Amino acid sequence: MIVHNYTQHAVTIRDREGNKITHPSLGLAEAREITEEVGLIHIDGLGEPIVTIRKSVVDVAGLPEPVNGVVYIVAGIVLSALREQGSTRTDVFGPATGPADGAIRDDKGHIVAVTKLVAL
Repeated sequence: MIVHNYTQHAVTIRDREGNKITHPSLGLAEAREITEEVGLIHIDGLGEPIVTIRKSVVDVAGLPEPVNGVVYIVAGIVLSALREQGSTRTDVFGPATGPADGAIRDDKGHIVAVTKLVAL
């Protein structure tokens, strides 16, 4: 499979044998959100109430249409937006960066490679 990266950063994928390949960003798929103010909440110790908001995803932009033999890597928020919209695409994945996902980190804790991808 050919991998096209549509996150804002290069993504390095490493296999179990230690081989790795870096995919530069070819564009940016984004989830557009709308924010709606839904109320106020009073928090002990603060004089003024804090505004509460609700965020809703309304659109995914910048993600190419499916191409046979190509998979797309996108940010987690884009995967979530596609799920919320009921997408059935099988060609879109996100980097698996959770605590149990086996991501490779440097001495500062920054992710330098992933070993798994999250399916839509």
